[in-house]
Amino acid sequence: MKNQNMSNVSINNKNTEENLRKLSIALLLFSVPLQSFTLIFGVSVYEIVSLLVFIISIFLVFNYQEVTFWRKHLTTLLLFLLFTIFYSLSKIAHEEILNIIQFLFWSFSFLYALIIYRPLALNAFLWPVLWGVVIMVTVAVGHQFDIIPLFDFERIATFRESNYKGFTGLISSRGAYGIWLITGLMSTFLLFFLANSKAKKILTIAIAFLIIYGVVITFSRSTWVAAIIFILVFSFFKIFTRNVVLSGERFPLFAIAITMSFAIFIVLIFSGLIGNLIEAVVNIRKSSVDIRLTTYLEGLSIIKDLNLLGADASKLQRVIHNAYIAILVELGYPALVLFILLNLSIAYWLVKCILRLSSMRRTIAIIAFSGFLAVQVELNLFRGYESITYWAFLSQIVILLRYLRTPIATGKKYNLVNP
Repeated sequence: MKNQNMSNVSINNKNTEENLRKLSIALLLFSVPLQSFTLIFGVSVYEIVSLLVFIISIFLVFNYQEVTFWRKHLTTLLLFLLFTIFYSLSKIAHEEILNIIQFLFWSFSFLYALIIYRPLALNAFLWPVLWGVVIMVTVAVGHQFDIIPLFDFERIATFRESNYKGFTGLISSRGAYGIWLITGLMSTFLLFFLANSKAKKILTIAIAFLIIYGVVITFSRSTWVAAIIFILVFSFFKIFTRNVVLSGERFPLFAIAITMSFAIFIVLIFSGLIGNLIEAVVNIRKSSVDIRLTTYLEGLSIIKDLNLLGADASKLQRVIHNAYIAILVELGYPALVLFILLNLSIAYWLVKCILRLSSMRRTIAIIAFSGFLAVQVELNLFRGYESITYWAFLSQIVILLRYLRTPIATGKKYNLVNP
């Protein structure tokens, strides 16, 4: 009887632990769109949630005396820690110490995914991400039709060469907003194939349509390209892996449907503004490329003044819309090399999963890799290395990787250290 009671207590403790992990990741990723809502002392909702999740993480480590770190991601963890060190040293050298504290909050979700979160059911974090994105896009649509007024921290992107406007919801930066849209689109693809009922599949398709609408009304050409890259890369992989059949249907049908819906939305949304749309595309060199090239060249012009911790970015007249060049100029060569290696290490594991896994797990790996490439497009057109949405996106990729590398019902005890 005593042994049975102890067993029940052990089971209850295990359930409590898993529920805390699920709740933590759900709150952390759901709150990403709320990063600009400040409460007390200028602290945002996302930062407060991060602090709460950090406290829960300490409780999990000390109470259950286990860390779910996966040793195969040791290289990724070390690269991230080294990048954080060089980031901190650079900010100290340039007297921007407050940025260090902010960066720890911004990137906390990635660290949590690497060493705390256990790869449980994917629904535990995919649905919270998706509902957060739905709220974000709904607010943007409300701005578009003047149903929802702008918040103090929001702004609508306007363009001198035309009278069209770019709408974002809750996140004023179109680059950060675009990364989270891609994250949401990736989640809809994942949930579509994980859904066990037609109702859930229909719901995910409806949400995908809403997200695509959100992509178009940003009037951000980098986000357009990123979304198209995501769909095309995914379609390419699935067309050339025809041995993968799910529920009697081949995946490219879904990809083709989404691609067609993307084109239909463009026509529907801009049926009265086709002239402006064409003008935006024709004037891309005048309005976007030339400005970006100017900032790139301006940033690269001060390379001669670089040291190991970067140059004084205050000399720049404009923000550099490229994460890699911005890191080079602001943080220095070592930080740039570490950031590139960090992204390459994640890409390596994604490709390895695509090549070695099969059936549903390969499909999940392809979705993740497609999203990863799409976000890289945004990074090359947006100074996003300090963005909350970028690090939250990487945290989702890491969780997917850990899930993919976990053995499938082998009957063996689940090994937290080396799944």
